[in-house]
Amino acid sequence: MSLTRKILFWFILLALAGILSLAAAELMLRLTVKTQDQLPGYVSHSNFYTYPSDINFSFTNEDGKQISIHTDENGLRNQPGALEKADVILVGDSFIFGINTNQEQTLTGCLLRKGIKAYNAGMGGYSTYNELFLLRNLIRKVHPSSVILFFYLGNDFHDNYFDRSHLSASNAAYTTTRPGSFNLISEVKHSLGKLCLKSKAGTILYQHVYCRWFKSPSWKVIASLSLSEMLSYRLVPNAEMKIAEEKTDQAFQELAKLGREKGIKIYLVGIPSKAQVYQAFHEISNFSLDDNSRNYALETIKTGYSFARPDQIAHALAAKNGLEYISLLPLFRANRNRNIYYQIDSHWTAQGQKLAADYLLHTIFKTAGAQNSQAARTPGAIPNGP
Repeated sequence: MSLTRKILFWFILLALAGILSLAAAELMLRLTVKTQDQLPGYVSHSNFYTYPSDINFSFTNEDGKQISIHTDENGLRNQPGALEKADVILVGDSFIFGINTNQEQTLTGCLLRKGIKAYNAGMGGYSTYNELFLLRNLIRKVHPSSVILFFYLGNDFHDNYFDRSHLSASNAAYTTTRPGSFNLISEVKHSLGKLCLKSKAGTILYQHVYCRWFKSPSWKVIASLSLSEMLSYRLVPNAEMKIAEEKTDQAFQELAKLGREKGIKIYLVGIPSKAQVYQAFHEISNFSLDDNSRNYALETIKTGYSFARPDQIAHALAAKNGLEYISLLPLFRANRNRNIYYQIDSHWTAQGQKLAADYLLHTIFKTAGAQNSQAARTPGAIPNGP
């Protein structure tokens, strides 16, 4: 056997051994690492995803209560046929989906009880770009009078930084290729990345080998959910945060343009994180899971920060694009002594959902039922302090 054939033989043999080892590791991890609930997989659409349509599943929240979930014909959390009756579409991430809360107690459910024909278009993990593509799909089927897009101030800048859904040619600055061109290496890397995120073994290798040894320190900050939130607090942004802001600006431009083209009133609502409400670094999601969180928090304190800064950035970008911005940060800070967030989970409780709904009923829908609530008496100004 020639030297070339020997090298090829051993290369193929080692590659097969590596694939089989990863497959065995994946099988063992799936058998031994159990989650609290077996949630259904997502259905991929063009630049967004949903749950499968017309299914039932359950989720056990922090209080030990089993929450029943039903999806409609669009794979979203609504009663069947709700979209065709909707006058208001609520677009957002896990806060709007409300997996911890009974459907009638979610923000959407609270609005429905007050006579608002609202539709829940929330999905966990969404970026603003995912929300825009989903919204475009929904308004092909119905023409609402208004859309409320909820911007989660905890990680939407992070999500927008990493989103590869390019809405226009102006996003070419954030890609490695020109719009319409094809780069084989870039596409292979992206496909392998998506495969890794679907695999437990691949996720571990990605996080603990590739990211730790092959990525720059500044990239590792924006890649981490806990560090990226702290990065958004810093008074002086780094290069990655500037890109996150620019991509968010681009998404807001497209949102405003969509509203003008379709004659739909667009509202942008800023949802504060638990950490921003309580002004405590240790309340940041995944803070205790990231070994770098404590040192980065100490560094952030020294360099200058504000817990209100993500809200201020989102408000400025909304104003730049002519979007009406409603901040929930002052409201939630004023009511932080109420049980509005779970103790361990960083999402809203039913009380938090109702607090947000009451405030929107007063500020957007001008309903009399919200006039006497604490939410109605709390101004929606953006804090200038920490």
